[in-house]
Formats: sequence, structure tokens, C-alpha cells
Amino acid sequence: MGYSQIQSFRTLQLPDVERHVFTLDGHTNLTIDHYDTDFNLPLNAGFNGYKNYRFRQTFYSLNARSNNQWIDNKSNRLRSYFDQNLTFSYNQYRYNKNYHFLHLYAYGNLSPKFEKHSVSQDSAYVKNRNVEGTYNVSLGIGKGRIDPIDWAIRAGFMNKALLKSGAIKESLPEDALMELARTMAEVDRSRFFEGRFFNIRRIEAIDSVLSKYGEKGNDLAYYTTLSDQYFFAPNRSVFTGKRFELQAGLVGYSGWASRRNQDITILTEQASALSARLALNYSYHLPKNLEWHHLFSATVHYETPVANGLGDQSLNLLERYFIYRESLNFRTEYTLQWFPSTRTSLFWSSYIRYVAHENSNLLLAGSNFSFDYFVNRRLSYNLNSAVNFENNNNNSSFNFTAGLRYQVW
Repeated sequence: MGYSQIQSFRTLQLPDVERHVFTLDGHTNLTIDHYDTDFNLPLNAGFNGYKNYRFRQTFYSLNARSNNQWIDNKSNRLRSYFDQNLTFSYNQYRYNKNYHFLHLYAYGNLSPKFEKHSVSQDSAYVKNRNVEGTYNVSLGIGKGRIDPIDWAIRAGFMNKALLKSGAIKESLPEDALMELARTMAEVDRSRFFEGRFFNIRRIEAIDSVLSKYGEKGNDLAYYTTLSDQYFFAPNRSVFTGKRFELQAGLVGYSGWASRRNQDITILTEQASALSARLALNYSYHLPKNLEWHHLFSATVHYETPVANGLGDQSLNLLERYFIYRESLNFRTEYTLQWFPSTRTSLFWSSYIRYVAHENSNLLLAGSNFSFDYFVNRRLSYNLNSAVNFENNNNNSSFNFTAGLRYQVW
């Protein structure tokens, strides 16, 4: 099966490969826990991608969320709010020839929110406005490399489909699959949007690679299979390799909030915090074959406060404000991806996190399951469910979402 049998990240690396994706995601979300019932209609937009070169890798993401939400609280109160969230992350790795690397990481999150509380029996209300943000900047050193193999997996599925349709008689050799993956990556990144003549050029490019290796297709099954795999099957985000890293950086928080009630009383509060973090990270991505992909990660980090500008927190207006304390954190996660067909993907992950403070310990655990069916390579149906547990209050929650995701390019 060509790529399905290769596990070496150095063998699978495709130098000078780029991928940039813009998606729109809308779905309904229903959460039921011990305290309330939560229903919302969010809209998400994401722009993310990578540039994968021999001695340099860059990964980035920019995600925006707009959410209208209604909550029916068990204490007979109704709450509605308009919530916006903007998150970005940036990772750059610089390698030497022995795969030692220097890693620059930056992360930021900004969350403005407007919220209104109403008591169902009378006209009393409370309006809250707040803006909260977190950030993380760090520098790391380590050894190993994790490479995206989207195009390699696509070439493997194309080979499998050509065999199944009878368009080719035997599996393509490994060097042919590698050249096919490189060709698709180079042609696809030449422009964002598709067009009739551009799509013709894409088919001609991969046809020329197959012809070079003696596969001269001149029947309907051959060209139909190429078109189906190239234009309708999704381009999956898959990685391979392993990496160990020592990382040091700063983590910060800042927040401002105000409250106004029906008596036109206005109250405000603000807070800020900063801590230093030292972490050890390990990640291992294993594509067992075309269909099955495993991911294991573990991280342990020590955190100590640098500054806490708390102000007056007696009003509890800030939902996420941080009081950084000295702590030791451990988290491990396992993820399994299964692609039973070119149209279907299933994703399951489970994690455990343990936080040790001076006077208290916190244990969190959770599991997530996701199912995607691709109508074409841009539009997919998505089902997602998650279960989470926290030991402090023996609190557990269940979350279920269903919706559509569309990849603009």
C-alpha cells in the first residue's frame, strides 16, 4: 500500500510544501449538567495552515467565534449573551541537519462579551460587559520532527481507489506515490480558488506522473477516479513523527468588566496576572496505515507567579480571571483517528490532567468523540460529543454538537 507501510517521518517528509485552509463552521450546541441547560447557535471561522521546509517549519492558526446563547438556570433565571472570541497561535521550528530544533511559540486569546440576566417572575435585570484576554510566549529547544503528510495520505488513497476501480492493475511503487504527493502539493498551492481551467491543469499534472510510471489511463474508470479523489475527497490533516522539547516562557492574563442593573447602578472591576512556566513536552504521531492513525502526547510543567494585580474581585464579574499560584501540572492524551473510507472519518481522544497546588490537588479527565461525513471535499456533516469530569466538586458534564462545516479554500 505504499505510504500505508511507511512509518519513518524522514522518509515521508515532503520539502517545500505549504497548505492554507479557510473554513466556516455552524452548528447547534446543547449542554446539560448539574446546574443548568445551555443552548446556543455559534458561528466559527478559521484560517490556519503551515509551511513545511527542510530546515524550517511554520504553523499558524487564527480562529474567530460569534455566539448567541440562552441558558435556563435551575434557580429559575434566564440568561442570554452575545459572546465573541478571537484566538491565534504561531509556531516556528528551526532545525539543523541532526533534527535538533529551536522553537518559538506565541498564543493569544481575546474574549469580549455582553450578557443580560433576567429573573423570570419580574422585570429585574442585570447587564454585564467584560473583555478578557490571555497570552503565552515561550522558547523551546529539543530533538525530533513532526511532519504533515496530508498529500502523502491523499496519494495513498488515490492509489487504493484506482486499484479498486480496476483503473490500474497493481499498486504504484513508493517513489511514484512520493512524486504524486509532491506534484499535488505544488500545483494546489499555486492559487487559492478553483476554476475550470485550473482543475484541468491539476488533472493533467497527476496524469503525467502516472504516465511516467507506465499507467496510461484512457478509460472512464481512470479519469472518474482521479476526479473523485482529487476534487471530492477531503484533504485530511495528518502528521507523523516524534518530538521531545524543553520549553520556558511567560503566561499572562488581563481582564476588565462592568455591571449595570435596572437602577442604573454601574460597577467595574479589573485584574491582571503573570506567571513563569517551565515545561517538558513529548509528542508521538504514528500513521499505522492509511486508515488508522495514533497520537500520544504528555507534558509536565512547573509554574510560579511573577505578578498578580487582582484589584477588587468581590463582585465576581470576571469569569476567567486567574490568580496564578505555584503549581505542578501533568497532562497526558491519546487520540485515535480512523478513516474507513475517503468520505468518512472518526476521531476519539481521551485525556487526564493533574494539578498540584500547595494546599489542594485537582484531577480532570475527559473523552471526546467526533464523526465527519464529507459530501464533497469542502462540505461535511459533523457530530461531536464530549464528557468531562472534575474531582473537586465531583462535577461532570456532557456536551453534544451537530452541524455543517464548509472549507472556503
